[in-house]
Amino acid sequence: MSKILLILIMANSLHRESQEFTESDSFVTVRGGYFYLYGQRFRFIGANKTGIPFFPQEQSDTTFKLARDSLGIKVIRTWLTSRIGTAPLDSIDYMLNSARENGIRLIMTLCNVFWIKRVTDSLGIASKEFFSDSVCKQLYKNWVKKVITHTNSLNNIPYKKDPYIFSWELCNEPGNLKPELDTLINWIEEMSSYIANLDSNHLISGGTGAGARHYVYPSQYPVNYFILFNQPQSINFSEFHCYSFPRLGEDTTAFLIDTMIHDAHNILSKPIVLEEFGVKRIDGWDKEYWYKFILDEFYLSDGDGAMFWQFTYRDDLTPYELDIEQGISMHPADSTLRRIVKEWADQLGIEEKLEREKDCFYHLKIVPNPFRWVISISYSVVKAGHIELKIYNVAGQLVKTLVNGEQKAGTYKIEWDGKDTNGKLMPSGIYFVELKVDDKFTKTKKLLFLR
Repeated sequence: MSKILLILIMANSLHRESQEFTESDSFVTVRGGYFYLYGQRFRFIGANKTGIPFFPQEQSDTTFKLARDSLGIKVIRTWLTSRIGTAPLDSIDYMLNSARENGIRLIMTLCNVFWIKRVTDSLGIASKEFFSDSVCKQLYKNWVKKVITHTNSLNNIPYKKDPYIFSWELCNEPGNLKPELDTLINWIEEMSSYIANLDSNHLISGGTGAGARHYVYPSQYPVNYFILFNQPQSINFSEFHCYSFPRLGEDTTAFLIDTMIHDAHNILSKPIVLEEFGVKRIDGWDKEYWYKFILDEFYLSDGDGAMFWQFTYRDDLTPYELDIEQGISMHPADSTLRRIVKEWADQLGIEEKLEREKDCFYHLKIVPNPFRWVISISYSVVKAGHIELKIYNVAGQLVKTLVNGEQKAGTYKIEWDGKDTNGKLMPSGIYFVELKVDDKFTKTKKLLFLR
């Protein structure tokens, strides 16, 4: 048998093994400060589209299809409340089912300031009291529980088990209501913990969008809201909103993006999403230039996901609407913007493909799984390099480093006895084994420890 044929057979065998995904692999997760999907790092281009569950059904279908086909969008962020109240569950059902059919995951923002004002006005209290008032907090929890524990009437998938929900988001920009800092932080901690107890499958984000000003004007804004609002344990990824990039200029924009990505990955140990950004033509800026500059800087600095505000499927915008829109439409005048976004979507898709191809040649096997006493971990390395083999808990915290050093090509085996670095026996539960090669390739597998 020729060497080439043997290599192809081996690669095909390893590829089949690498594609044996469990149900949990279809959810976006966080490992070591990055998003993961199907065992590979996941980076994405996204868009905002508020009010989708309030749309006629055909508009939802059109929005998802065009966002996917024309821009390569993988994630859309939408709001489940509005000035008129909460979205009907059957409308959310349809939206989720349509997103699934188009391969798009949704960041589900559970409330916004318009709904909060509606609630507080009905109670005769100031809007900022929403975050401390016991009645308001219970109303919020009731709404959240109603949504998260719901089962989709169209496909019979419980929301808690739907991988096309990217994350639950607490509220869009709650700081706009000017609550006390400690009050808002306590509310974020309480509500994120509440949601985590209801649903262990999905990520949770805050939606505060805050913190960029501190990095640009530290003497005027000495408090780093970005760190404070995104550091609670049940908040799984960091996010920020910024519409002032052109006014800041290229150098300051680059500094801001680079520094926030660095702090997210190295201080918070969480992924970062530029969750809202946009540029208006009416402000005199070259919209196409700034979109490209922002996306280039963000992704080349290792950002995880960028989402413009916002996408519309319409192709008939008036000249005035084109001038004031911050996002991207299907109008011919926005064709260059669509191309810029699609190019980055394609590039991120190539990165995923390369990771999958690498996955064919790296082997990671765990037996027995589940285990009670000692587990055997075997892995193969196709060429010499720096190898790291680590154990993480479900919170993404490092439990123990099993391997950290240079190794030659070959197959290796190591055992783990369920103890952490200090020799303490870990509790029963789910853990993750992560194999990293030269800081370029990562493969992760789940294991279950039963004491």
